[in-house]
Amino acid sequence: MGKQSSLTANGVAVSNMQDQGKGKPHRPTGRISSGKRGKGKEKQEENKLRALPAPSPAQLKAVDAAVMEAARQQGISEEDFLVRQDIVSWMEEIIQQHLSVCSLRLYGCCLTRFAFKTSDVNIDVTFPSAMTQPDVLIQVHKILKNSYEYTDVESDFHAKVPVVFC
Repeated sequence: MGKQSSLTANGVAVSNMQDQGKGKPHRPTGRISSGKRGKGKEKQEENKLRALPAPSPAQLKAVDAAVMEAARQQGISEEDFLVRQDIVSWMEEIIQQHLSVCSLRLYGCCLTRFAFKTSDVNIDVTFPSAMTQPDVLIQVHKILKNSYEYTDVESDFHAKVPVVFC
């Protein structure tokens, strides 16, 4: 079985992720807190949240209306979805010119269509097990940096999830 890395394109960010053994890639997320917190404090917060009363029908209706309106105004359309699929195909062509054994596929909020128009495009990169993720990330970074289609290509290989941004 091949390994997977992940690309995110809004420009394009490439993140190195290990196949979790479940056939599904792990999606990188931002940190909620930069400080370390003890398990006791987290448990207290969890208990407080669990003790909150259930929302009333009026509150549920208000939240539902707000979410539906946000989706209507900011959610991706069918055309937006097709553009994101084209981004994946276009990037795959560029990468396969140099790494023909790699393939790309859309995943995440754009695939499930829960994305906003400003959401990144998450793209899985699958490569043979004979290759290592660092090697693939370095090569993808070089390919995108040398490609005229992408500008301002940067990397952060020291991050918790190493990334390349465009």
